Amino acid sequence: GRAPRLHAVTAALGAERLLLAGRAEDAAAAEAAIACALDDGSAAEAFQRMTAALGGPADLLEARERHLPAAPVVRPAAPAAPGIVVAVDTRAVGLALIALGGGRTRADQAIDHAVGFTEVAGLGEAVGPERPLALVHARGEAQAEAAADALRAAMTLGQEAPPAAPAIHQRIVEPTAP
Repeated sequence: GRAPRLHAVTAALGAERLLLAGRAEDAAAAEAAIACALDDGSAAEAFQRMTAALGGPADLLEARERHLPAAPVVRPAAPAAPGIVVAVDTRAVGLALIALGGGRTRADQAIDHAVGFTEVAGLGEAVGPERPLALVHARGEAQAEAAADALRAAMTLGQEAPPAAPAIHQRIVEPTAP
């Protein structure tokens, strides 16, 4: 499955790159080429070839569990009460990720690729007992609980969904010379 907003941003960025590289005649052709590459698997195949060329495993996509680290603790970050996500303090979410070890504050710090958040609820999404705010991947129970607390503090819940916002707010292009 594809997260719709992530897909929209990925497709737009890919189409922009094709246009900048002169590999597409116009925006519509670029968007069609990106859609085709994502749908037919050729984008995944190209990613896998690049990974192997850089010294990574040639079977990363087929056997990712063999190559990617997994956190020993995976637990849901349940909301304090059911509601709808109306705001997210993304900086606070980033700081919670850093606290888990999945980010860094200095370039010399290591990143733990096993920890982090998955299935993060988006704006307008209902959360409650059946749908947590996210899944927390951590090295220990205490870290997982601290991260869940941080997510609860970072997400504001309400009773009505906020107005939908586009995934891409604005496209900024260099002005063309007269």
